[in-house]
Amino acid sequence: MIKVSVIIPAYNAAETISDTLRSLLAQTFTEWEALVVNDGSTDHTVEVVQTFIEQDSRIRLVSQENQGLSGARNTGVALAKYDWLLFLDADDWTFPQHLKQLSSAIECDPSLDIVYCGWAYVLPDGEFVFPQLPTLTGDLFLPFTQYCVSIVHTFLVPRSLVIRLGPFDTVLRSCEDWSLWQRIARTGVRFGAVTEILAAYRTRPDSLSRNGDQLLRDGFQVLMQGHGPDARAQPAHPLHSNGLPLENLTKNKFDLLCACAGYLIGGGKDARPLLKQLQADTCSTLKPLEVAQCMLVHTLVSASRPRIEWPDVWTNCQANFFDFLKALETYSKSRNLANPSYALAQKLLSEYLQRPALLANATSDQFAQQAANFSFSFSYTLKQMIKNSLRTAFLMSPTVRKPIHWLKKSLASKGYFQSAAHPSSHPKQYFEQLFTEHPDPWSYTNRYEQIKYEQTLALIPNVPIKKALELACAEGHFTVQLSPRVEQLLATDISPTALVRCEQACSDVDNVEFRCLDFLTEPITEKFDLIVCSEVLYFAGDRAQLPPMAAKLAQALNPDGYLVMTHSNVLIDDPSGTGFDWDHAFGARFIGATFANSPQLAFLQELQTPLYRIQLFQQRSKRFSLMNAKPKTVERIERIEPHHLPSRIAQSLVLTRSKPLPILSYRSLSLKPAAETEVTPEIFEQQLRYLQGAGYRSMTIQDWGYSVISNAPVTHKSFAVAFSHAHSSFLSCAWPLLKKYGFSATVVLYAGEIGALSVVDPYEFESIPLIAWPQIRQLQAEGVTFASGGLTRQTLSGRSRLEIWQSLKQSRDILTAELGAPVSTFVYPDGRFDPLLQLLVGLAGYSFALCVQSGICSQKNSLLALPQLSINATTDIETLLPE
Repeated sequence: MIKVSVIIPAYNAAETISDTLRSLLAQTFTEWEALVVNDGSTDHTVEVVQTFIEQDSRIRLVSQENQGLSGARNTGVALAKYDWLLFLDADDWTFPQHLKQLSSAIECDPSLDIVYCGWAYVLPDGEFVFPQLPTLTGDLFLPFTQYCVSIVHTFLVPRSLVIRLGPFDTVLRSCEDWSLWQRIARTGVRFGAVTEILAAYRTRPDSLSRNGDQLLRDGFQVLMQGHGPDARAQPAHPLHSNGLPLENLTKNKFDLLCACAGYLIGGGKDARPLLKQLQADTCSTLKPLEVAQCMLVHTLVSASRPRIEWPDVWTNCQANFFDFLKALETYSKSRNLANPSYALAQKLLSEYLQRPALLANATSDQFAQQAANFSFSFSYTLKQMIKNSLRTAFLMSPTVRKPIHWLKKSLASKGYFQSAAHPSSHPKQYFEQLFTEHPDPWSYTNRYEQIKYEQTLALIPNVPIKKALELACAEGHFTVQLSPRVEQLLATDISPTALVRCEQACSDVDNVEFRCLDFLTEPITEKFDLIVCSEVLYFAGDRAQLPPMAAKLAQALNPDGYLVMTHSNVLIDDPSGTGFDWDHAFGARFIGATFANSPQLAFLQELQTPLYRIQLFQQRSKRFSLMNAKPKTVERIERIEPHHLPSRIAQSLVLTRSKPLPILSYRSLSLKPAAETEVTPEIFEQQLRYLQGAGYRSMTIQDWGYSVISNAPVTHKSFAVAFSHAHSSFLSCAWPLLKKYGFSATVVLYAGEIGALSVVDPYEFESIPLIAWPQIRQLQAEGVTFASGGLTRQTLSGRSRLEIWQSLKQSRDILTAELGAPVSTFVYPDGRFDPLLQLLVGLAGYSFALCVQSGICSQKNSLLALPQLSINATTDIETLLPE
């Protein structure tokens, strides 16, 4: 059983430590001790703590001469009795479930080394603001090199790790916790997250964190520590031993600068002197929204005033705020930064002031919703309005979509779409950011990728392979499958984050070595019997760069060694055929032809599919020439399975044929039908059985819509299923049947019903039992997609255009935050879906919408007014669906 020592450093904390200790006494987890380290207090801290010791013997007190925050924590670590530690400052507190939730996370997943939770600032009147939910797990060294991922009392950490990689740095007056977490993360430990707000951070005018000058100085030291070796972090993970490249340091410095400037400005001080600490550093890519949001949040936190007084805070500090922005614009060399950032800060403040109050008795769902609210940006600039208006016109009108598709295809055929829009100019930065922000960015585990993996492996000759090289291994999904075929495998990638995940994926494999390598620019110094190169040569640059790359890979092969490559068909190779509409200079066909023309390589075999090609080459050695290569063989697979494609890939696929999509709309399934028209589970299964027997495949509304957007509709008979309520019968009856037949579904959610167990339909006046949110997230994990019905089930009629737009956008933002994925589909709550309402739906960020009009979807429909087929027990599915 886990037992926790809570270390509480206390210096003159008589006014606040009672709240801290009371929060411990309220814990539902009981196996803890609290060690209060009195760090030379001159007030009544000792007397206050003694009263709590008399109440509970789990609280201990030790006193010492003042050694500072780090020194007090180090004393607590040395005297702690238990194996797990929580560091809790004497002016903060935890929620009752804190220790229970964190310890349970460790017990449920023993592979975790550290676990942390969410937190929120607490204003002087007790209101919680700017809640922060954890989103990062696994190896967190990269994030910790850029910023401190969370506050100190959200982490539950083994005492052994702190002893081995500590102590807290007593030279630092701030950021000492960040420094320790970074050292721990450098060793490659696994962090887990409890996605609930369980910790409170009190805002105080006399807080140490308000000293922006000291915070920036110490923060720069920790940043530098993360961008180089650190002898204290031993043994460091091999990928982290040298830290992050220095090229990433400057942007991180400016991000920290904005936060520290906010702290000073909120305290009524001039923040411009902070710029001197940057010395000669410049950063011309600062974004107004990021700057405004960071500075404003830290300004309001530092001011430590109730939210009702925030307008007064802004009035008092806006001059300092703007002065710093102007100086920052000049110093950073970021053009047009000050004025937009200032305007955005004003809009953000207005938005923050409108949010409902969040008090100590709030539920976890309310905290999650508020986290989404406070991160919501109301920065709807004219440029964005124009862009979204054009996007909405594209969604609404086939007559707009058709010439745009024609123009893109025409320009592609003339070579206007080159790789400049892709990461060829800064590949390391691009791919590192991609893997950091988007784990599994291309959905490698989907069926489409797995089929490619199997076909690639099948093309590798069945001969002994001693040493193999995998280029661009990404997160290791193919690496695991390749390793049994070879004696020794070197897996390489340009992204350190991807390599860390690759190593984790291969944790049970002992013949794989991992190495960071940008093979497009760096030499390959070893020789291999096999090289596998997939989905990466597009980034070599223009077409002239490809022949030297072919020679480079050929030279890296041993005599008679093999090269296997898999790449997608790109339209620029053949604008009249099937392929992906990507902004690359070439695709699989040109890659294959170029390598086949290399004098050092012999083209042996190729597997051609409508979407990609897999090619096998062999190094031309003297022995190869004497043996005479077999004639090249080309196998063609004509069948295409676009429903296997992840939506992110399907968006850019262009096919040559299209079929309509019937959307079968159900209200719910009835176990005790009161009318003949109500659909029972038995009737629903009959309908599904017919669809399966007739060769229909289910698609999500989003996937079909994206195929229309990219002029790439599917070629097989497809249908979609939509349920207009998150009725409990969907979970208990409909979804098990859909899974049985291999079909998917879309369920409509209402943002205002989050956390509710039932609701009354305003039109039918019936009580609707709802699926609980934990089950909704489970359904999402199993493949169910969700659409928005708005904030409530009430009609949109009778409201102003602005009110409708705000309601639509807010519902999308809330559901997106709850589900952790964008919600792209809206369902009109009543019969209205006129062009003006479609425009507002599009401007709110939705890409698709279902209306009450009966019919079957085709490319001729507005994507913001897709018809549906209302299904009941008497519906004849066979006659309703298209041939």
